[in-house]
Amino acid sequence: MPSPSTTPKPKALECPNCGAAVELRTFGQALSAVCGNCLSVIDAKSPSLKILGRFHENFRVEPMIPLGTRGIIKGDKFEVAGFQDRYIEVEGERYHWQEYLLFNPFKGFRYLSHYNGHWTFIRPMSAVPVPGSRGVKKAATWGGRTYSHFQSAEAITGFVVGEFPWRVQVGDKVLAEDYTSAPHSLSAEVTDNEVTWAAGEYISGAELWQAFQLSGAPPPAQGVYFNQPSPYGPVIRETWKMFFLLLAALVGVGVLTQMFMADQEVFSRDFEFQPGGSNSASFVTPVFDLKGRTSNVEIRTITDLTNQWMYLNYTLVNDQNGRAFDLGRMMSYYGSEGSRTDSAMIPQVPSGRYYLRVEPEWQPDPGTTVGAMTPLPPKVKYRIRVNRDVPVHWPAFIFVVLLILPPLWRSMQAGMFEAKRWSESDYAS
Repeated sequence: MPSPSTTPKPKALECPNCGAAVELRTFGQALSAVCGNCLSVIDAKSPSLKILGRFHENFRVEPMIPLGTRGIIKGDKFEVAGFQDRYIEVEGERYHWQEYLLFNPFKGFRYLSHYNGHWTFIRPMSAVPVPGSRGVKKAATWGGRTYSHFQSAEAITGFVVGEFPWRVQVGDKVLAEDYTSAPHSLSAEVTDNEVTWAAGEYISGAELWQAFQLSGAPPPAQGVYFNQPSPYGPVIRETWKMFFLLLAALVGVGVLTQMFMADQEVFSRDFEFQPGGSNSASFVTPVFDLKGRTSNVEIRTITDLTNQWMYLNYTLVNDQNGRAFDLGRMMSYYGSEGSRTDSAMIPQVPSGRYYLRVEPEWQPDPGTTVGAMTPLPPKVKYRIRVNRDVPVHWPAFIFVVLLILPPLWRSMQAGMFEAKRWSESDYAS
């Protein structure tokens, strides 16, 4: 018995049609071989090398990995023994892919499938997957992994060269069913006599070119393949992980900030305002103290407006140095529209003694007049509350929105990637 390090030499046959040499690399395991010169299909088990058929020269496809090329895939050395071009027909259009038969005398047969720059390393299965369902899709479970059904189609053999452990025929047809759990896949080939299962794993062209020491560059991958791994999976996990870490840090900072903020009410009083009245509505409040560090001041107004509006000019004035902070607030309430309350924030107000100068304003609605014979609108009762060092939450909400944008974008990209994948399936909408 040869040792694994020994590289057996292929057996050479002579094509009975053209006399060209036909190398058998699978050492007695080939049932048929196709002459690379005249494309005659030879019965490799027949002592007389019976010709079983012939592929037409017009359908010749040159393999990108030549027959006889050896390379190491997943730690094992394989030799390319056969090549076939297959296709399916959908609405009158043919979609071709290529399959390479790989052989290792100690591991047996493996396959490489290629479609539009996408490669899958395939090995035959001895066990049969457990059938099931996943939503509206069929499913199959094998090796602790559940695979979703992707598509079913009639696969037709268009061209073959090299040798194979089955009887190759021109125009061979099988029902091919593909299941995916990227980067893994299951494939079943169904004939009238048997069902053959194989397990696949996506492999990059660059990895194959390096494994077989091929010159040049592999063909670029086009589109999204049915078992192509999403490039966004690991990125999504990392971005969401980072989001939750930063969110936890933000919550922690918010809790600490809340604990150290005074949120102290320093002034509160009720007032009345008669819209359209002849008396002056402007006034100043009693003086109140703003203590502690430089911080914000909230002026909150609560009214009993009903189908009315009013405007309030506020000026916060330092009673000691005359420094003033101005702001104007418009309030209205008609039916269920508008609001009877209002809140305004003045940032970075130093400590000291302050008072408010308040000037309510009102004008009649368009089309109405206020005169001696026209009753005035009802009085507006309102309360002014002044709070010192109030927690402000809206920056945190903005920060959360900014934080969540990257993981949301990555999730959208992943969703679009999956949509492209399934757009080629039997479940495309």
